[in-house]
Amino acid sequence: MRILAAVALIALLASPAVAQPPGAVPPQELDHEQPLPQARAEHRLPPLAPVKRKDPAVGVGLAILGTLGSFALASTVTDEGNLLPAFTVLVLGPSVGQWYSRQIGGIGITARLAASYLIVRAFQTYEYDDGSSETANRMILGGLGLWIGSTLYDWYAAHDAATTYNREHSVQFAPTLVQSAKGAAPGVAASLRF
Repeated sequence: MRILAAVALIALLASPAVAQPPGAVPPQELDHEQPLPQARAEHRLPPLAPVKRKDPAVGVGLAILGTLGSFALASTVTDEGNLLPAFTVLVLGPSVGQWYSRQIGGIGITARLAASYLIVRAFQTYEYDDGSSETANRMILGGLGLWIGSTLYDWYAAHDAATTYNREHSVQFAPTLVQSAKGAAPGVAASLRF
């Protein structure tokens, strides 16, 4: 908090209105009966739009719905021509909760791609070994384990992404005009959320 106050003070003192050499601007007599001059409306800056907080429960809910929805969509595939869109939805679906908080979710997506590779390679091995390969069985179990683990990770990461988003967007700085005895002077306003 002290650092923020120091930064605001330095920004205010470094403004061009204060940084003029002594004697460059003649001092003005103030009439204490008169109110301070108001800044003209055309010099006022528009207020910053408030940052909307991300609810971690919504992020987790979207990740779970993305997972369940991707399985529902993939289960409707009846011909081999539509396997790629179904596969894409299955890989990307659990990451929807992180997209809500403007993060990519690359770890989960990469792990599901690796799991998909293991499962596809296992089925290719089955074709050559008449379905009796112990290695293929291990590859399928490993791929399914990796798929489930990466999906659960994405559910946790959706909560963490929303919390991180809220923490990163809790401080805002905006240029503003400060009323002084000599009129309006540029300054910096800080908005904090706890």
